[in-house]
Amino acid sequence: MLRCLCSEGGLSGSTAAPLLRRIQSHDYEAVPFELFRQGVLTCAVFADYIRKSQCLYAAVASAPDRPAERTLCQAVLSTLREALETADGTDVARYLEASAKISPAKVAQAMAEVHPRAQRQDGPTMDAQEFEDAAAALFIARVRIVT
Repeated sequence: MLRCLCSEGGLSGSTAAPLLRRIQSHDYEAVPFELFRQGVLTCAVFADYIRKSQCLYAAVASAPDRPAERTLCQAVLSTLREALETADGTDVARYLEASAKISPAKVAQAMAEVHPRAQRQDGPTMDAQEFEDAAAALFIARVRIVT
């Protein structure tokens, strides 16, 4: 069921696999409803997060047919990491703070800080799949393993 939910959410099998390994129970296990609900919610939030990450990559890439500059991608990933670390916890204010850290202005500021050093267009690049994998790893690292 969770695999189908991830697929319907637009996630590739390779992107969803690490998340599913963390939250999927064995076929012979009885799953309490609350655990099932949390798994479904995690898959839905993860699919939305990956779509947002793909949009971020598209904004960083100078052209759709060329990979983005690695330094700009790393700046965006660093901003994502910082926002996810802020959101850890139960305080509602933390979610607002995390949202502010990933605002367009903050992402633009992070990119502007590295851009003067990354003026050369022929430097190291990062393709969309590598960016997606790195962004997914940031999210998955915060998901508790179901045992």
